[in-house]
Amino acid sequence: MERTQNKKILITGGTRGIGKACVEEFLLNNNEVIYTGTAQKKSGENFMVADFSTLDGINEFCSKVRKLNIDILINNAGINFPKPFLKEDTEDILKSYYVNLLAPVLLVKTVLPSMIKNNWGKIINIGSILGASGKKDRASYSMTKSGLEAFTRSIAIEYSKYGINSLCVAPGYIDTDLTRRNLNESERKLIEGSIPIGRFGTPLELAKIIYSFTHDSFNYLSGNTITIDGGISILI
Repeated sequence: MERTQNKKILITGGTRGIGKACVEEFLLNNNEVIYTGTAQKKSGENFMVADFSTLDGINEFCSKVRKLNIDILINNAGINFPKPFLKEDTEDILKSYYVNLLAPVLLVKTVLPSMIKNNWGKIINIGSILGASGKKDRASYSMTKSGLEAFTRSIAIEYSKYGINSLCVAPGYIDTDLTRRNLNESERKLIEGSIPIGRFGTPLELAKIIYSFTHDSFNYLSGNTITIDGGISILI
C-alpha cells in the first residue's frame, strides 16, 4: 500500500498512549504532525497545549486551529474516570461531555471548511467498544463515546460528497496508562482471559490501523465504526 505523506495532521491527546503512537507513526511517513496535550512543560514547534475541559478552552483552541488548514484530524483526547453514576456530580458529567464529545464536534466544525475547499479530508474519531455496550461505573464515558459514533455517521452523510471521509475507531482494551490506572491487576487478568486473542492490544497496533485508514485506498469507508478489540465485543 502507498503511504499517506505530505499531509498536515492534528492529533489531540498526542503525548501518551494511542495518541502518542499515532504521532510517531505519521511522523515516520513524512507528514507534518501537530499534537496536543495538557502539560504546560511540554514544548516543541508542533505541540499545542489544549484544555478541553471547559467551553472556553475548546473555543480558544479551535480559534488557533482555524488557521492551520488541517488535512487529517484525529480526535483522540479523552477522559474516563470510573464512578457509580449516582456519585457522578454535574461537574464530572460536564467534563466528560466537553472532553470526549463537544471538543471533537467543535474541532470537526473548525476543520471542515478547509477540507471542503480542498475536496479532501480525513476525520477519525476515537470512540470505544463501551459506546455500544456500556459498562458498570462508566455511564458518562459510554454516553459520550456513543454520541461520537452517531456524530461520525452524520458527518459522513453530509460531507462525504466533498471527498471527506469520517470514521470512528472503537478500541477495546488497549495497554495504556489510562487502562492501567483504571484496572487493578486482578481485573486486568480477568479481562485478558475473556479476550479471544488472549491479550490487550498495544497503542502501536491501533496507530498502524488508524494510519492505514487515512490512505486513499480506504476512500470507500465513510461513517463506519471500526471495532478493534481482539474479538471481545463478539462475546458481549
